[in-house]
Amino acid sequence: MKLKALVIFYPDCIEFEAILAAQLLHEENLTIDVATPDGSDYLGPSGIAMRATHSYADVRPEEYAVVIVTGGDTSTVLENETLLGLLKAANQAGATFGAICAGPRLLGRAGLLIGRRFTHGYGADSRLADWEGGSYVDQLVVVDGNIVTAKPQAYLDFAVDLLYAGGLRDSWYVDAGPGSGDPQQAANGTEINVVKAHYRSIWGGW
Repeated sequence: MKLKALVIFYPDCIEFEAILAAQLLHEENLTIDVATPDGSDYLGPSGIAMRATHSYADVRPEEYAVVIVTGGDTSTVLENETLLGLLKAANQAGATFGAICAGPRLLGRAGLLIGRRFTHGYGADSRLADWEGGSYVDQLVVVDGNIVTAKPQAYLDFAVDLLYAGGLRDSWYVDAGPGSGDPQQAANGTEINVVKAHYRSIWGGW
C-alpha cells in the first residue's frame, strides 16, 4: 500500500482548506508531502509559511495514495503543463483525489472530471470550459469513485470523505455511551456521519 499523500500548493491558494484533510491522513500514518511550482516554501494568506518538499517537476506521482488540491486563485497554474501532467499521471497510477473550492478546476483542466459528478466553489451558474464533460452537483461534498470534491465551507466533511474514499479506514469504533460496556462499531451507512460528528465536536464547522 502507498503510504504518502501529496498536497498541491500554488500562488494565492488557501492552505487551510487542506489542513484538516492532511491531518487525518497523517493520523493514518501517511507521510504528507507538499509541492509548489518551483519547490519554494509557500507563504499563505494566513501568514504562516508551509515547507515545500518538492517542486511539481520533482514529484513522482506513482508514489502517492492521495492528492489534495486546494482552492484559491488557480489562474496562476491553469496552464502549468507540469502540474497538469502530474495530476494525470497520479490518476493513472490509481491515486485518490481531494479537490476543494477552486481546486476542482485544476482537475477539470487535467481532464479528470470527464464523465464524473463533482461540485466546486464557483457557484451553480459557473460555465467554465473546464467543467465540460462532467456533471455539476449542487452539494457540499460529492464523491465519485476516486475523486472527492467540495465547496469551501465543507472542509470537515471533505476531509472525512477523502479518508474513506482512499480506503484508508475500514471501520471506526465509537463509545456507545455511559454504562454501555464495550465500544460498538458504527453501522455501515451511518459510520461516516458518526466520524464527521466526532470531528465536528472538536473542530466545529458544517
